[in-house]
Amino acid sequence: MRRATGLVLTGLCLMAGVAHAASKPNLTPRPGAWRLEGASEGEPVCPLRLMATETIGGKDVVSDGCHKAYPWTADVTAWYAGPGPHGDLTLIDGERHTVIRFALIDGDAAYGGATHGFDYALYPPLPAKAAKTAKKAHK
Repeated sequence: MRRATGLVLTGLCLMAGVAHAASKPNLTPRPGAWRLEGASEGEPVCPLRLMATETIGGKDVVSDGCHKAYPWTADVTAWYAGPGPHGDLTLIDGERHTVIRFALIDGDAAYGGATHGFDYALYPPLPAKAAKTAKKAHK
């Protein structure tokens, strides 16, 4: 009886783990409209578009909307992702030097990084359904 109870409990724990893993958002560095913001409350928020097109050192980045709030983004010309499903996301300049490296923040759906003495957060694109819901909520 103890063995059967133990197997049932083990099975339930495994099923709960699978359900939990399935509900996690896709945080893999990928092309799309990411959101860059300072780590402190009230910091500006700006769009950072990670493109799929290849360029020297990685893939293209469009950061025009960030130049006023975060001047260092004007130096960013490319991005690349580290290996693994949640690898680092690195932004580089035209000479392939690292401008900022973002790493997944434990327990958060964001990447964190620091450059020029300040901390920043980078949020991945929302799935289409979640983006529509968020847009309606902000109207």
